[in-house]
Amino acid sequence: MGGTMGGAAQTQEPLPSYGTVGVPSPTNTPGGRMAFCTWTDASGNLWLFGGISNALRNAAGGSGYLNDLWVYDRSTGEWTWVGGSDKVDAPALYGVKGQPAPGNWPGARQQMGCWTDKSGDFWLFGGVGIDHSPPNYAAIYAGDLDDLWRYDPATGEWTWMSGYDTSSTCNASVSPIQCNDLPSYGTLSIASPSNVPGARFFPTTWTDCQGNLWMFGGQGADATGQWWLGQLNDLWRYNIASGEWTWMSGSKYANGVGQYGTQGVASPGNVPGSRESAVGWADSDGHLWLFGGLGTGASASDTGPFPDLNDLWRYDIAGGEWTWVGGSKLNAQDGNYGAEDAASPANWPGARDGAVALTGANGGFWLFGGDGFDAVGTYFVLPPQLNDLWRYDPATGLWTWMAGSNLANQAGTYGTMGVSATGDVPGARNWAGAWADGSGALWIYGGVIQSSQYADLWKYQQP
Repeated sequence: MGGTMGGAAQTQEPLPSYGTVGVPSPTNTPGGRMAFCTWTDASGNLWLFGGISNALRNAAGGSGYLNDLWVYDRSTGEWTWVGGSDKVDAPALYGVKGQPAPGNWPGARQQMGCWTDKSGDFWLFGGVGIDHSPPNYAAIYAGDLDDLWRYDPATGEWTWMSGYDTSSTCNASVSPIQCNDLPSYGTLSIASPSNVPGARFFPTTWTDCQGNLWMFGGQGADATGQWWLGQLNDLWRYNIASGEWTWMSGSKYANGVGQYGTQGVASPGNVPGSRESAVGWADSDGHLWLFGGLGTGASASDTGPFPDLNDLWRYDIAGGEWTWVGGSKLNAQDGNYGAEDAASPANWPGARDGAVALTGANGGFWLFGGDGFDAVGTYFVLPPQLNDLWRYDPATGLWTWMAGSNLANQAGTYGTMGVSATGDVPGARNWAGAWADGSGALWIYGGVIQSSQYADLWKYQQP
């Protein structure tokens, strides 16, 4: 599949090595972490923000949430700590909404939504983390967030764009229903400055051809304040030019079942079920694609002990309708791998959550790993982590198993750092970070391997 390019290749939970802010070094590393944001800039540099670090948490106490920003230069193979704290649980510095400033910085967090816009700016939304107040460890140390941020890599400044500067952090004696920033849905398909998605984590995000930001589901607050185990299926659009959110599809209420309709046929009544930790791709024809996640299929009773999905959906931005493209309406489905590097109508990835998704240089969609079902139902032997790499061709509608194993919980084969080899492959993992660098290469960093966080960086050259 490729080879390791840097990081502590086979070391569990290595601490970050920050060095000096703004100074690259071959010894710098973000360290082991999971559930962080990733972006690629116009030069193909790889950016990373936040997440959670067990190593720093164990060393310093607290929750282990991070707000550090890093960039990796592919030409030198060196990381640079750009800014943010080198300590856990740093509070946010919001500044004035809509105004960039050198002192602005998002609070430490994990499991947020992330985008890159057409201008090359980076965006993040919500997640679980710290607002402007230090965490209260005697009560609930962090909360769900609904703040939207933009980072300009040219100026190095953050701007708080939308949402609230408070999280769901509350005293333990207060009902959690009172501790969340609730959504303001407004009217379906109508933009308004008062609209805002509620606090949530693990949503699915896209940027469309016009540069609008889109977000689907996750776990968080609905219109009634329901939030504990409240998975969502609301679809939102953020117009960067107007600074307004629009509720586009789905329900105001948590834990809704999927309305699948007829496979391959768009309908205004179709909508994916509520879910979190799904993955998505945007194509050049004005469609948003959604795959899998942890949530609800066609029946509210079909949750089971392992409610992962493997359904594939397409949303037509122009028509405003969802289409169930394929996969099962039910959860807990094994993968159908077929032969490696051979497309087939019978091929289909197993149900999973916490995977990573990338769009290839030739327009194909790529899917790697996650927590889910392999070819033989190994999900029932926990933890069920995957290292399979898949490619989906939207033109043919066919999946191809490209690399990795069809069995769960496989160790990585590291080979020689910086040297590509056919037998090299990352170990099974979930909640990793990933980038497409624009040259046809896919990159994967860190994540969770058998309950430990890693800091290995991998490169895969698309065929």
